[in-house]
Amino acid sequence: MSISQREVLGKIGKAVEMEKKLDLHSEEYLHKLMTSQFALSFKLFLVFIIILLGLPVMNYIAPEMMNARIFGFTVTWFFLAVLIYPITWLISWAYVKSSIALEEKAATWTDPEEH
Repeated sequence: MSISQREVLGKIGKAVEMEKKLDLHSEEYLHKLMTSQFALSFKLFLVFIIILLGLPVMNYIAPEMMNARIFGFTVTWFFLAVLIYPITWLISWAYVKSSIALEEKAATWTDPEEH
């Protein structure tokens, strides 16, 4: 392959790449962004639900362990009264960090000149 053929193929590749950029106000861009945000939200929702619903399951499977005392509370009540708040904050923090990263990634889906 000669140098001029490589240049032409390189220009074609760049043109195809530029065609793939989405319009900031298009339905396709909006759908892709909303789908990505939903996927992020759903994953973190599942983490929260698994943790929350895991508590009664653990009470059923290991009642002796869940009735152990920590700072005067049973493990179940310690989890519900104390640990649920830091867990919720951690999930919220993960959502914010991931959401910011998603927004930065979404900015690359469009042509920078349109911003």
